[in-house]
Amino acid sequence: MALEFALTSLPNLLPSVQNLILHSFLSLEIPLIQGSSSKFSQLKYLQLSFFMLPEDLNNLLCLVSFLSAAPFIEKLEINFTIYALSHCSELIQRLPQCTHSYMKELSITGFAGCTGQVEFLVYIVENSPYLEVLTIDRADHQIGSDEEYERRIRFKALDIARIHLDGRVSQNTKIVMM
Repeated sequence: MALEFALTSLPNLLPSVQNLILHSFLSLEIPLIQGSSSKFSQLKYLQLSFFMLPEDLNNLLCLVSFLSAAPFIEKLEINFTIYALSHCSELIQRLPQCTHSYMKELSITGFAGCTGQVEFLVYIVENSPYLEVLTIDRADHQIGSDEEYERRIRFKALDIARIHLDGRVSQNTKIVMM
């Protein structure tokens, strides 16, 4: 509900906003909204932070609605707090192409390599032809877990990203994986 409200109401309430930071502790239950008439006509920077429940991990493509409502976005930061192991199915859901010509920088922290995250990542990379910097960071440390366990899950999540990005990222894009 909070994301649907933000998408449908905030562009009308704050038409001149250039930087927007949203934090959500709610589940991602909103449907994918295509062609919304509400637009952030001047939004250049968007930061989204989510505390994710395992049942929400496959509904991340609903975030594409924010990109449709912000056609001039240049920098997108997404921060996930996820307590899930790295797992991505071989087949990922694909959305119709929608070019985001202004997108220059994408940063994802808390990348666990789950299917929903990979679908969203692939969507952005395939639809942002002028993407200059792509940063993917696992950065999700479990309290009390050992360093070897942390290293293994970090490598697995980043390997999943590499596999799905192979051949999809422009040669002009600088990729940083941590």
